[in-house]
Amino acid sequence: MSIGDEVVAGRIVDTNAPWLASVLESHGISCTGMESVSDDPHAIEQAMRRWISRVDVLVTTGGLGPTDDDRTRAALCAVSGGDIERDDAAVNSLRARLKRSRVPVGEHQLRQADRPVSMRSVPNDNGTAPGITGLIDDTAVWVLPGPPDELRPMVEAHLMPALQHIAQQRMPHEDIVAFGLTEAAAAQAMGEHLSHNASIAGSIRVSKGLVHMRLEHPDTTRLDFEAKRIRDEIGPLAIPKGMTTPAHAISECARARGLMLATAESCTGGGIGAALTDRAGASDVFAGGVVAYANAVKVDVLGVPAALLGPSGPGAVSADVAAAMAIGARHAVQADAAVSVTGIAGPDGGTKSRPVGTVWIGTAVGDDVRTRQVHLPGRRDRVRVWTVHAALQSLRWHVEGIDATMEWDVPAEALGDAS
Repeated sequence: MSIGDEVVAGRIVDTNAPWLASVLESHGISCTGMESVSDDPHAIEQAMRRWISRVDVLVTTGGLGPTDDDRTRAALCAVSGGDIERDDAAVNSLRARLKRSRVPVGEHQLRQADRPVSMRSVPNDNGTAPGITGLIDDTAVWVLPGPPDELRPMVEAHLMPALQHIAQQRMPHEDIVAFGLTEAAAAQAMGEHLSHNASIAGSIRVSKGLVHMRLEHPDTTRLDFEAKRIRDEIGPLAIPKGMTTPAHAISECARARGLMLATAESCTGGGIGAALTDRAGASDVFAGGVVAYANAVKVDVLGVPAALLGPSGPGAVSADVAAAMAIGARHAVQADAAVSVTGIAGPDGGTKSRPVGTVWIGTAVGDDVRTRQVHLPGRRDRVRVWTVHAALQSLRWHVEGIDATMEWDVPAEALGDAS
């Protein structure tokens, strides 16, 4: 149960509930439902009572802070039906944290240590508001803070160990992640596994351009066989087994070969470098990158010939410029391989020959340079995210010597003036 006016009004996206459901599922615990509730204490109380009558475990997030609109604690006290007390250990922890932060200790801060007498506080090592847990009508209730950087460590340190007694053995499964194909193409590869009564149950979801396929079956031999068949059918579009994104895959590919990578970005504005550095240990494979949004930076920093960008040249969004950017990035940071992108993310800037979503990708592995043009559908944010995946998929293919195409590649014969 996610609590907060900002969640109900759609001002923020609730990432807590999906993350919690995923963690619970990974421990063999089924999530039977999710609900978003406003900061109205009556609404919170009614929702708590409704869920407590239905489930073995209720987890709520949000509404435990020091401000007047943090009302979860009051609703919980009403539902528990007992007296309220101030937890001395929580007060001491709160005072120590506020002292370190040089924040005055007032009543509005101290009330975060209040809880029903029948329940106990859950330590929060990353914030001021402790959680609260206890039994209400035989339902284990966990009331936790909303900020993800506070919630997630508390779930891992306190909630999941407490739920081990109800955890079940998880159904064996195989996950396949791919980029460069449509959901329809993935469904064709999954075949009968998507039917309701399939012996090996399958599912597909698409998130930020990545197609996630899952197979579940108790017989791991059959499971492995079918997963291999699907991977073989998808081919290089599948991310290598055990890896989750194109960035993860190229990073491991480079690490295995002792390569250092570089980036040169225009339309993604640093997104490729961010993807490469998202995982710990990125310094082993990523030397650095250049965000060359302006043509002057392309020329002065990356060494792109000015003539390519002039009136008689092919322009910034072209194969020649993508190639020059990749070469320039590799030399600029003395890397072994580099990837570049230059394109039109929109919503403005498109032309008949270069519509919004047109992106040129360049890859340089040693002295070998490749380019490809993709036309990515959707709004600006989608084009930028998909470009990151397409660029890193292209770089891995180049490093591994793979010749493959994505669904959105523009065929060479169709390039015409756009090249």
